[in-house]
Amino acid sequence: GGLPANMAENVLVSPFNDLETARRIVEEHRDDLAAIIVEPLQRIILPDDDFLPGLRRICDENDVILIFDEVVTGFRLALGGAQEYFGVLPDIASYGKIVGGGGPLGFVGGKAEYLDLMNPRNKGQANYSYVNGTLHGNPIAAVAGMATLAELKKPSFYKDLHALADDVCRACQEVLDKNNIPAIATGKGSFWQILFMDKPPHNHSDVMNSDAASTRALDLAQMQEGLYVLPNVRRFVSAVHTGQDIEETVRALDAACKRL
Repeated sequence: GGLPANMAENVLVSPFNDLETARRIVEEHRDDLAAIIVEPLQRIILPDDDFLPGLRRICDENDVILIFDEVVTGFRLALGGAQEYFGVLPDIASYGKIVGGGGPLGFVGGKAEYLDLMNPRNKGQANYSYVNGTLHGNPIAAVAGMATLAELKKPSFYKDLHALADDVCRACQEVLDKNNIPAIATGKGSFWQILFMDKPPHNHSDVMNSDAASTRALDLAQMQEGLYVLPNVRRFVSAVHTGQDIEETVRALDAACKRL
């Protein structure tokens, strides 16, 4: 079970936000590439304005499929996920349990020319690809998914959600500055996190090179103040959070800063 031992041999890695490297890799290996797979928003690492459109162009020019991993970004940034939010349409996108309100539900969306290859009605035809799973066709999860989508479609849902996230980031940054803590509160949409660095990260290496020990110490101090946060882990604002929750978050952070 698990991943095949030769997985690393069959995957080429390009840093996020490095369009030049991505283009070079694709052009050198275009005849062997199946697809580019990218998480369009790396939690708190924002794509450069030209990065996702650039990947789309590279794929089109080299006859390579573009796949968005929207397991995390799907329905958090917008009803149409990151592809709606950033205005870039992939060929295939994968989504996780958020569409089912946290239940055992996920789905893959994409262009018919690709999804028809796994349509059970086409079994026995050339290029048919068998795809199955224990929870496929789960009616309870499907009903939960329909109820979740009804909530997400309500007027001003995403406007209010993103406003809460903006409020918590802004208020937390004010607390950090007031207490002379060399950290930033950064994020996008409902994603946010506090990191000990002087500017928002541009790629994963930036995050790895931040002061993780100080971030962990601050997170643990917040837990001592009654705010449960996973140390060194991204945070999300939910639609059930209120202004009172934001106030309590800011209070705990202020008290935690004074513990350091």
